[in-house]
Amino acid sequence: MWIGRLSVLGAIGIALGIASFAQSPRDAARRIEEKVIAPCCWSESVGVHRSESAAQMRSEIERQVAAGRGEREILNGFITRYGERILLEPRGAKSQWLVWTPLAALFLGFAGLALFMLRRKAPVPATASAAVLPDVRDDEIDW
Repeated sequence: MWIGRLSVLGAIGIALGIASFAQSPRDAARRIEEKVIAPCCWSESVGVHRSESAAQMRSEIERQVAAGRGEREILNGFITRYGERILLEPRGAKSQWLVWTPLAALFLGFAGLALFMLRRKAPVPATASAAVLPDVRDDEIDW
């Protein structure tokens, strides 16, 4: 009896999971809009920028998604028209450089700071300065 209930609950869970992967055309268009920069000032994504050219690009993206074109196909069309600069995040190795270079610089900065702090705290031996002084007898001292 409880096995039947579990299988019904499992089927409902699977159906809800599959439904969550299905995207509406507006969601697909929104995802593409966040990957493209507005060509009027090259500062914000088309999804948030409020200019005439950004509005035209948003409507063009929505039309293309409604026509059944895929994300890669739409992005390639914009790249052909505007060049690689239209993408908010560059493709390929450039993207990797954007991620790893600041992290490497941060790591090297912390390592340099740690070395500086460790060297700064190193105690100076007290016997090092006494070894330099010559031996003097008491009768040689003029008081």
